[in-house]
Amino acid sequence: MRKWLFIILLLVTGVIFRVWLISLVPQPVIFDASEYSILAERILYFPFYTDSFRSYGYPIIVSFIYSFFGPSNYWAWKIMQSVMDVSVALMVFLMAGVLFRKNKPAALITLVIYIFNPYTSAYAGLLLTESATILFITLSFFLLLKFLEKKNIYYLLALGFVLGYLPQVRPGYIFFSFLLLIFISVYVFRRLFKTMEGKAALVLSLFLFCLPFAYNVIGNYRYRQQITPFLADNMFVQNLYGSLYVERYMPLFGAKVRGDPPEVRQMYAEYSSKTIAPQRKAVADKYMKLSIAKIESDPKEFVLSRFRKMWYIWEKHALFLYVNEPQRYENYVYWGNITLLALFVIGLYAYWRKLVKKGSVGGWFVKFTVLFIVYVSAVHAFTPNEERYSIPAYPLIFLFAGYGVFTAWEKIKFFIFASRQKNNEVSES
Repeated sequence: MRKWLFIILLLVTGVIFRVWLISLVPQPVIFDASEYSILAERILYFPFYTDSFRSYGYPIIVSFIYSFFGPSNYWAWKIMQSVMDVSVALMVFLMAGVLFRKNKPAALITLVIYIFNPYTSAYAGLLLTESATILFITLSFFLLLKFLEKKNIYYLLALGFVLGYLPQVRPGYIFFSFLLLIFISVYVFRRLFKTMEGKAALVLSLFLFCLPFAYNVIGNYRYRQQITPFLADNMFVQNLYGSLYVERYMPLFGAKVRGDPPEVRQMYAEYSSKTIAPQRKAVADKYMKLSIAKIESDPKEFVLSRFRKMWYIWEKHALFLYVNEPQRYENYVYWGNITLLALFVIGLYAYWRKLVKKGSVGGWFVKFTVLFIVYVSAVHAFTPNEERYSIPAYPLIFLFAGYGVFTAWEKIKFFIFASRQKNNEVSES
């Protein structure tokens, strides 16, 4: 009982910490954030409303807050996102308890460093998809772990829906959702499909996966005159073309606006001006051809830039996106993040060596963690790169970084003990 009272106190403190942090450098509702706000308002008044290039998953959550508090009450959604991120901290703690074999110190370290981390906390103050994506990514891994551990079909059903909803929040994760769905289907087919309950659970989980896509089918048909379960615009082509001209977007310090090359501005203008399906297809075909021509003109640079981009998204030069703390803090933010990534690698390796048995739940979890890190790096190598794109993976980074801190501390204690013992032996002799 005392343990959970302490954890609840930590979680409440985590919400307060996030509210304090985002109040230090308030972020304006501009650019992408402004578009999400407009979409959230439209969803309130137009049932099944869809945008051609912004997915509905995040705006529909914001519209729920708007329906109670109104669009002008910024603190309503900021507090909501703070609570969402603290909920992620709790899930990370519970996963640590399962994976680290009830190693209470390691799990508690994981909880504390996530509660007080500034990297995910800062996005609670931005009307962007990061906080929601963090939540649904973590929920996916939490439900996956609990299903593999307990073999409970209710975790399977919940996981089916969450994996279907995740691409509605951030479309780029559609292929990862499919990969997890295929794994779960094969796993259930081999382990649980012999029973009628297992068969029914698999079929129902597949239905729940498809259910969130129905909103797009209805909305795109009603408002875009197009039948598709995905976005009406071809966002892969848009991102690919933009990535050929924009190496990376950096967080803003002094500048008010990020300047795009004229080619990219022209592309965005053409994409946004097309209103019917044939026009959207024509503009996507045009920029696909232009992209191929650009790649063929210098294929070596194209390949090298993809590798650079795969690293760029893991760098962090600032906590906020639009308005930032003084630039003198940049080194602290940058090297703090590098330290965190190093602890993640240490923790993941130590966990794999010490606690993972062949074919175990922990083994599967590590494999999907590594797969997800690679996926996040690879999929965003074909976008106009931003450091925030890796933020949804940070719950997993913190999960194993916590074990990395525990491992490093155990090593330090061992060396201190060995050194003292050696000194005692010398003094005695």
